Amino acid sequence: MKNRMKIFLFLLLGLSLLLITGCSRSGSQAAASGAGADGITTLKFFSCSPDRQAGPGLVEQIIIDQYMRENPNIRIEVEALQDEPYKQKFRAYVAANELPDIFHVWSYGAFFRPLLEGGYVAELNPSDYRDYKYLATALDGFMDSSGRLYGLSKAADFFVIYYNRKIFADNGISVPASFEELLDVSRRLRAAGVSPNAMNGRDEWNIAALFNDLYYKEEGSSDLINNVSLTNGRFADNSVFLRSGEKLQQLMDAQFFQNAFSSADYGAARNLFIQSRAAMFYMGSWEVGLQSDPTMPAEFIENVSAFRLPASATSRGRTTDLCGAYGGGFSVSSTSPNREAAIEFMNYMMHPDNWARYAWQRGGSFPSQDVSDYTTGTETPLQLTLIDILKDSTSLSGEVFVEVSAPSFKTDAQSACATFANGLLTTRQFLEELDRAAAVAFRQL
Repeated sequence: MKNRMKIFLFLLLGLSLLLITGCSRSGSQAAASGAGADGITTLKFFSCSPDRQAGPGLVEQIIIDQYMRENPNIRIEVEALQDEPYKQKFRAYVAANELPDIFHVWSYGAFFRPLLEGGYVAELNPSDYRDYKYLATALDGFMDSSGRLYGLSKAADFFVIYYNRKIFADNGISVPASFEELLDVSRRLRAAGVSPNAMNGRDEWNIAALFNDLYYKEEGSSDLINNVSLTNGRFADNSVFLRSGEKLQQLMDAQFFQNAFSSADYGAARNLFIQSRAAMFYMGSWEVGLQSDPTMPAEFIENVSAFRLPASATSRGRTTDLCGAYGGGFSVSSTSPNREAAIEFMNYMMHPDNWARYAWQRGGSFPSQDVSDYTTGTETPLQLTLIDILKDSTSLSGEVFVEVSAPSFKTDAQSACATFANGLLTTRQFLEELDRAAAVAFRQL
């Protein structure tokens, strides 16, 4: 039964046999935990934040180093990769049944559900976290259908448009109050020789998030898009999806994306914005540290800010309806030879006096815990802007629609979004591709 479950999980995660062959050897090192002859217990920590000098990676490293100083019998070895390489390596670890002791997880169904069904994540005691100051529903995505807990949330992730105030001011542009004004801003920036927005089109997930955001602003509820994604429903026959797709087409027509955006990954798009070669950057709240990172150019630090993707004047949804969820967190391997030690460290790391405090005060991420006890009065303007955006929100959409069905839907729907954004499909053809992806995934559920 266990072997069949492993095969099922392997198919769900969609990793080719070639990739497993190439990665499983290094994966075998991740399971080699255990107390050595010197009495040291080694924990393997797998992170999707490779920058250990800023952002979430810095917060992780601060807490790891602090824990090892307080517990000299524990050694924590970190492996950190960016999101997409992380997912590839993670799949190899899963296929080899050699998961690290502690690892980053996403709570969306296509990633987390197979781990639950395969028994790969350790169950946690919810009573241990009564005083962890988690915001309402922050842990829901890390529970199974019976309410058992298998992971801890680390951040509230929601999408915004970061922008360069100086570029806007130099071109006589104000923050757009409607989608129609955003289109006008894009055209004016293009006319001035400025790339309006930096986008990591090669990663594809960001285009899917933008389409989801446009839909959510159009409809104001995720019920429709989730129901159609989970069933053999129809995208192409629904006027809400048609209007949402048309809005993405309008952004393309206004040249909202930078030139050759389809070849840009996350790092390339981010650097384009940081170097003031693009006026905007559509990305998540995890970029809250842009203004507190001393490695950033001084002029950029002074001028970076953020606003919500604005709704159309004719939309049912509102600008204050945010595309976002409590999506990222940490779990412990159920087969870790040091499971109790790993859970003890994870509980220490995610205690609000550690994670919420350092994440907020270092601008490393946007915690999914109440940070009111950790404000200092020295928060950056960007931090305050983002917390106001969340505080004033009228709703959060939940996970992006590509995450709610079988894993094949994520791959196929993201590919359809990227192909559409590259101008290779009409709006109707794009929606028909989503229909095909949903039909294939429905047969797998």
